[in-house]
Amino acid sequence: MLADLLERHAADRPRQAALVEGDSVLTWSGLDRGVCQLANGLWKTGVRKGDPVAVALPNGFGFVTTFLALAKIGAVTVPVNPEFKSLEIRIALQASRCEMGVFDAGLTELCGSLLNEGVIRQAWVEGKGQAGIPSVDRLMTGHLPGDTLSIPDAESPLIQLLTSGTTGQSKRILRTHGQILSLAHAYQSAIDGTPDDRILAVIPLSHGHGFCSLLLNTLQSGATLFLQRSFDRRRAMETLSRERITILSAVPFVFSVLADTRMASPIDLSSLRLNVTGGAPLRRETWLKVRDRLGILLRQSYGSVETGALTINMDPDPEATAESVGRPLPGVRLDILDDAGNSLPPGMIGEVAVQSPGAGELCHADGQRPLMTVDGWIRVNDLGWLDDQGRLHIHGRKESVINVAGRKVQASEVETVLRRHPAVKQVVVVPQRDAYGEEAVSALVVVGMACTVPELVAHCRDQIADYKVPRFFDFRDSLPSTMGTASDGSHQ
Repeated sequence: MLADLLERHAADRPRQAALVEGDSVLTWSGLDRGVCQLANGLWKTGVRKGDPVAVALPNGFGFVTTFLALAKIGAVTVPVNPEFKSLEIRIALQASRCEMGVFDAGLTELCGSLLNEGVIRQAWVEGKGQAGIPSVDRLMTGHLPGDTLSIPDAESPLIQLLTSGTTGQSKRILRTHGQILSLAHAYQSAIDGTPDDRILAVIPLSHGHGFCSLLLNTLQSGATLFLQRSFDRRRAMETLSRERITILSAVPFVFSVLADTRMASPIDLSSLRLNVTGGAPLRRETWLKVRDRLGILLRQSYGSVETGALTINMDPDPEATAESVGRPLPGVRLDILDDAGNSLPPGMIGEVAVQSPGAGELCHADGQRPLMTVDGWIRVNDLGWLDDQGRLHIHGRKESVINVAGRKVQASEVETVLRRHPAVKQVVVVPQRDAYGEEAVSALVVVGMACTVPELVAHCRDQIADYKVPRFFDFRDSLPSTMGTASDGSHQ
């Protein structure tokens, strides 16, 4: 299954770099060996086929190796954002029913608490073990997995993706080896990925856009993936130039920041053959700024947590079609439907409906169920229209979600956190454009006692990831009645 791709590349190009992190290089044969060792170590500790295992790691050798080792066993990776705070991580673990996890070293203290409270029964941390929590390195036994391993098949679950929040109402999407392999093949075919590609990862591999366009594309094509644990604009520019990167896939905010970056020495971006945005809408102003300042042309892609990548704009003239997210990937079908479920002709706006072999299933307490409705289509909560060439154009979302640099923020979640502060009487959270023209979180607040913005920011940061914390606050004497309804948890 997925591990077969790794074994194939290890045999065909053993000395080629698979992963590069800073000055460290891991070849395809080295990656395969490390995955086998970790798979064996995890197996010996009791990880079995079908077990959900949380992986709260940033971009790095550790994330890729852990994901592939779990895939080899047949266990299910549950990516958890390492930026999450304690409450968010607890809810993610409980929602996904994880009893085991691999965590960033910065979460060691939290791991101890989770173990003592019985939230999880086993945990490992990257680097050296601390405070009684064993390190991942101790699992690298040096022995290849034996015949006792239960080899996963196409129907075996591979990854469980969460839409998490402090309300505990996470949506869980389960996807199998077969679905992920279908997605990887479709994306690599659409962009004509090859082993000669050099791909830079500055967005999280655990994010839907990064998972497909960066990690899966690398595994499918046998390319080399350059990893940054966190986005650093100048380091990214230097890497693009020095390493002759051919593919840069990121959210529009990243490209906008790179276009605003001034370097002390000349930067050569001529090696870039493909520059893909996803995860958030691409504004025309951003497209033009990136073209004029960096000399590169952006192409949009589109997908969802439920379905994975669905479209990409590979038009011969990306400037003429810059506002389109492109045509469907191989095997994907698109339609635009009215409220009654009828197909709409080109040019008319309606709900985007899809059919995709890479789509997963929605997890419930009583098992899994398909995402598609009785008519065979999956609704992805977006509005759009098709042009006469079959290219998709996105027109917005049916329900309000704040898109912070590709990371989705539920307004109701932030409102719930703010209402826990004793000074807050009413609150409504809405999107607001920042200096880059991108969406940011803004809070309209009515307080019943003296309160400052730093106090509210600190209150939020104790409970939710930094990107969810409002960047703008507007203190008011009262809120309109329509907003008052939203502040009670039904934000529209």
